[in-house]
Amino acid sequence: MLRVASRLVARASSSSLPPLPRQLPRSSPALSARSARSFASGGGTEFYNLDVGKADTSGTVKGEIVDHAVNLQEARPGDSIEVPYELTVGEPFREAWHSAFYCHDRINTSTPFARKLGLQDQVLPFSLMLFLTGSMSHADAAKVQVGFHNAVYHWPGFAGDTYTKRFKVKSIRNTSDDVNSVITFQCELINQRDRVVMSTNKTIRYSLKFDPSTEMFVPGGLVLGLAMSSSARDLHEILHEELLNVNYTNHVHPSENVTALTYVKRMDENISGDLESLVVTTLGIKSVLQSELDGIELPTELFTNSKLTTRQVEKICAEKCPQLSGKIVIQAERKIIRQASRAEAFLL
Repeated sequence: MLRVASRLVARASSSSLPPLPRQLPRSSPALSARSARSFASGGGTEFYNLDVGKADTSGTVKGEIVDHAVNLQEARPGDSIEVPYELTVGEPFREAWHSAFYCHDRINTSTPFARKLGLQDQVLPFSLMLFLTGSMSHADAAKVQVGFHNAVYHWPGFAGDTYTKRFKVKSIRNTSDDVNSVITFQCELINQRDRVVMSTNKTIRYSLKFDPSTEMFVPGGLVLGLAMSSSARDLHEILHEELLNVNYTNHVHPSENVTALTYVKRMDENISGDLESLVVTTLGIKSVLQSELDGIELPTELFTNSKLTTRQVEKICAEKCPQLSGKIVIQAERKIIRQASRAEAFLL
């Protein structure tokens, strides 16, 4: 179920009360036609039809849960939802993110440096914006996030900007055992000027059966934030990046630590100014200290093949590097633009 909102509406005991209006998110005609009465057929304003009945002198009211849900079993590629809820990202939001995911890049931490580049302020971190873009609290039937693909930071985001979201169903398929469904959404984050700030494709698996007492996972967006934060100092100083592909291979539970290994796949120095472009693969690894991997030969397939499945990753680790079996939580391929090392020495 793709849940947009849920609230409790009291049934009136007097017929003198008018129906309650509500503003609904806009959606494609195809999606609206298949939705229950949760959405108005053409979007816009709809009214709850309250069955007030006869006046009740008992002095009580009876609550009813109003379900604003879209049944994803009836969704088809091309269906879309524009979520009307607005979120202003203030400075406390930015500071809270920096306190949890330390950043080494001055474009994200220094206003004077950002202004030297012609920006109005320090730019909100890539990982924060991706987390906002892919956050789907209304997708409450989702159990496992499979990965991100083609995440692009189109326009800089700043503290004080206000965002809405738009989701579009890209593809739907069943898993090989026909027990679960895998849905890919195109997610867009839009600012107050109606400009798309970030977009990404997000793949989620639905309808898993699990034990809530043992299956409490750290959200995928935060796992990515941990891995990128852990690798940030090694890649200093990033000015822009694109996330080409992310695969989630093992879950991260609360209290588990995450570190990162980064492999440079290729480098291009032939871009304007004192800049260089790198394509890198970062592996997020849980419950392993980097010192434990010092001197260990690691299989290059883990870094060069961005299409590995969880089963393939575990097979490679079991055969060639058992120290990483069950430990790799994320494989992220990124294209980054950074200051060339010859341009400026910046010591931390």
